[in-house]
Amino acid sequence: MINISNKSECTGCSACYSVCSKNAISMVTDKEGFKYPEVDESLCIDCGLCDRVCPIGRRDNQDISFDIPIAYAAHYKNDEKIWYDSASGGAFTAITDYIFKHNGRVYGAALNDKLVVEHGYADNKKEALKFRDSKYVQSDIKDCFKHIKRDLKDGKIVLFSGTPCQVAGLKDYLRKPYDNLLTVDLICHCVPSPRVFEDYKNYIETKYDKKIIHICFKDKTLGWDKFQTPRIFFDDGSNIFNIDDSKLWALIFYSHLAVRPSCHTCRFANLNREGDLTIGDFWGVEKQHPEYLVPNGASLVLINSDKGKEAFKEISDNLVCSLSDAVQALPDTLLYVTKPHSKRSEFWNDYEKMSFKSVTNRYLDLGKKNEYKRKLKRVLRLPFRLIKSIMK
Repeated sequence: MINISNKSECTGCSACYSVCSKNAISMVTDKEGFKYPEVDESLCIDCGLCDRVCPIGRRDNQDISFDIPIAYAAHYKNDEKIWYDSASGGAFTAITDYIFKHNGRVYGAALNDKLVVEHGYADNKKEALKFRDSKYVQSDIKDCFKHIKRDLKDGKIVLFSGTPCQVAGLKDYLRKPYDNLLTVDLICHCVPSPRVFEDYKNYIETKYDKKIIHICFKDKTLGWDKFQTPRIFFDDGSNIFNIDDSKLWALIFYSHLAVRPSCHTCRFANLNREGDLTIGDFWGVEKQHPEYLVPNGASLVLINSDKGKEAFKEISDNLVCSLSDAVQALPDTLLYVTKPHSKRSEFWNDYEKMSFKSVTNRYLDLGKKNEYKRKLKRVLRLPFRLIKSIMK
């Protein structure tokens, strides 16, 4: 039976939970807000399926040889609003267009009515728009894998999009390839804690005395290539953007203070991709494609399989796309794992004892006290800068 003794060995993909026919496995939330499998030994029959479908073991033992994928710079061409509203260039919408053209179903991550990120499905383009935005928090798979298997057996064309570990979990859960399944993995930086995200939302709602109805994690008002700051929408029609409170979640995300432990030993931060296609932001696109210097953004699309190659022939009809040098196009997140914050342990110890605002102020150097410290340091450095300038 599956037994997680080292949390860096579990991505929370839920393949083990989904495959258990005796319902002996539950996904249980730990104190950091991440879900891990727990086995009810009174129900377990020791069939071993849960261990066999774990993608971590497979990735650790498989041959790591692979071909360099074909890479494209791309953006959506049929609707500029869709392009602008997408997280990057709108490649995901072009892929869903392809699926719906063939009467398929799309599975992806979205915020539900309680603003919790979870996986669900869509049967038309309008419903699928909820999947296209970035979500800087780990999604809950719930029973999606079981639903996908049922759809595939019924002959329905299915698209599943998620982090590479989630795609790997689905493929191992299914235990055989399906011609009617297309998988898309995301260029993933890391997944931060759902618990901290929940506390962040509560902090904002308490401070502003308003209910949050939506969060756009990646607003392009200041330009796609600028620091990504969320825009938070309230029930009274107002919103906050580009201020300390709306930037706070992005700061937490990029600090790596509250990242799932498995992200720091990620088996998927390489070119051995799980999805038929890989999509994400094409940072530095202007180096290869100067014509892509646009505020709306550009997608990087990697073609990783024959199935992905065949699908992309039709998908590209809805894209402006240019063949790219795959090696030059690769972001660091496909080459290196996310390093943990040096004070991760201290952060979580303090998180149990301090308020959300106090602990984030301390570890992100925020608040008036830390602002005064920064200003003092700048003042103290002035004489040294002056001397250095004179010497030059």
